[in-house]
Amino acid sequence: ALDVVDDTVSVTKYIIDQIVKPNVFKTIMQDKFGHRVILYLLVGRERSKMYLSFDTFQLLEKGDEMRAKTSKKDPVIRTNELRKAISPALINYAKENTAEMLSNTYMTQIFCETLLCGEATIEEKRTILENIPALIGDTSSNENNIMLTYANRFLKILVQGQYQRLDNGQYKDKRVELHFAPLLFKSIKKDIIFYACDASASFVILALLQDNETGSDVRKILMKSLPKIEQAAAKDIKSGSRFILKKL
Repeated sequence: ALDVVDDTVSVTKYIIDQIVKPNVFKTIMQDKFGHRVILYLLVGRERSKMYLSFDTFQLLEKGDEMRAKTSKKDPVIRTNELRKAISPALINYAKENTAEMLSNTYMTQIFCETLLCGEATIEEKRTILENIPALIGDTSSNENNIMLTYANRFLKILVQGQYQRLDNGQYKDKRVELHFAPLLFKSIKKDIIFYACDASASFVILALLQDNETGSDVRKILMKSLPKIEQAAAKDIKSGSRFILKKL
């Protein structure tokens, strides 16, 4: 239905409006299969390759034959209309449940795409972006989000404001100016060295180092503890610490 029906107003009424009802929205976002439906609505066919299995994608492509015979609407227009329909509910949910969106791998995927691709102004997203750094916690916490692989990948992408889009069959990077780096830097400034020496969290610090808004300040802090970073890089050749050293 999402690819074939031209009447996106009806799709919104009978499918999307049912998905975003308060009593089911969270359950769908946390479900292994349900969250993919929301991602599909949000990012469209081509970008959904990142989240769908090869077999699922092949099945969707088989439906293109039917669409070619019955649909008069440009697929790009349909995708944009569906994104606009699902975006308000996602933005509102993220504003009110920011911590929850970071507590689950599937929800974090949706959260990331909402901030990058969701139909909303940067001002509307600003409140959500300001909520995120406060949730990282201190370095002694076992639940420190910046230490969790899926969460620090999310933070890195927000700092970069970057995602891939398909252009003529090739993936190309597109940048969205979220200006998240200064917000994150201010929150974790005192723990920069600690994170720079962590195998996983160091990639977030690398992103801050590469960012135009925070790079200079991050570099000054890192240079003061260069031996620690060198030691961390020597321990794990796959850590972000090694890449940080190359940038210093």
